[in-house]
Amino acid sequence: MNKYYSKDRITQVIIEEFHCRFNHGNHETVMNEIRQRIEVLGLRAVHIKLTPSLTTDSMIMALRRFAARREMPKTIYSDNGTNIVGANKELRQALVTLKQ
Repeated sequence: MNKYYSKDRITQVIIEEFHCRFNHGNHETVMNEIRQRIEVLGLRAVHIKLTPSLTTDSMIMALRRFAARREMPKTIYSDNGTNIVGANKELRQALVTLKQ
C-alpha cells in the first residue's frame, strides 16, 4: 500500500489534483507541492500567501498584514532565512526604540 494513501476522500482528491497539475510527477514532487501550499497544525489551517519578494521589508509588511487581519502570532516558525533574521533584528531594534 502506498504510504501516501488515505481513506479520506478529500485527501485523495487533493493528491489526484496535484498529481495531474504537475504532469503526473512522482510522489515526492506531488507531496512537496502539497506541503508548500497546505499545512495543518493541530487542526488549525495555516494560510500561506506568497510575498512579492524575499526582502526584510516584504517580510515585515506580510507580518503586519497578517496581524491586522487576525492578531499578532505568539510563535513564528522559520527556516531561518535571511529575510526572517533581518526582520527579527529590525523588530527588536524598533521595540528597544519604543521602550526608550
